[in-house]
Amino acid sequence: MLDTPFTSVKEELALGTASKCLVSEELERLAGAADPPDDSEQIIKNVAATMYAAGADTTVSAISSFFLVMTLYPDIQARGQKEMDTVIGLEHRLPVFTDRPQLPYIDYICYELLRWNPVAPLGVAHYISEDDIYKGYRIPKGTTVLPNVWAILHDPDMYPDPLSFNPQRFASENRVNGLNQIPDLAFGFGRRLCPGKFLAFDTLWIVVASMLAVYNISKEVDENGRVKEPVAEFTPHSLSHPMPFACTIEPRGAAARQLILQTEIQT
Repeated sequence: MLDTPFTSVKEELALGTASKCLVSEELERLAGAADPPDDSEQIIKNVAATMYAAGADTTVSAISSFFLVMTLYPDIQARGQKEMDTVIGLEHRLPVFTDRPQLPYIDYICYELLRWNPVAPLGVAHYISEDDIYKGYRIPKGTTVLPNVWAILHDPDMYPDPLSFNPQRFASENRVNGLNQIPDLAFGFGRRLCPGKFLAFDTLWIVVASMLAVYNISKEVDENGRVKEPVAEFTPHSLSHPMPFACTIEPRGAAARQLILQTEIQT
């Protein structure tokens, strides 16, 4: 992830076949610099790898949680689909970002995905640059602090019934007196706030909206007619993913199937 993609871009630049990307543009800029620092290439390599690592697996986690939730809660799926159909109509097109103001429940689903299973349960480590005292606890300079994001986003005083997946908690009438605040903490805080926050949320939103527009997600049924009940279990790692689960994903009908095929042809 660190060396191989970087080396590949350098080789393509030498051959004149490199596509425009962060690494190729920065290497071209570096080649034209009069006296670049010795570590310039290493910095470019590190920045590119960090952007990829931070954005790839994290988004996959949230999308995987979406499929798990839709399998577990068909009523939530049905409500999201009803909103999609009312605003867009199944036969016409897939959603676009300009539809977002008319699709508040899709927002609520995305917020609840970030709260219910935060991608990074312990956030990103912070380094204490000066001695500090917090609620009577002394934190010496140089201490590494891990914020318990999961605990904060499951605090029952802030999010009643925190283990339940309830998108409606984010409706304006339920966000009063400090309750059910938008879970921005899932993206970190302070100067180390995730720089890809808005791209990540937009990616999650368009995936959720598009899937609800054209697919039904349900529990899998085996060859003997037995329903496979998924369980909401997650990996105990710095990045949390749902454990493997079975589900069935099918087009919502002939119109949805045709829309999917048209989209595949266009792309």
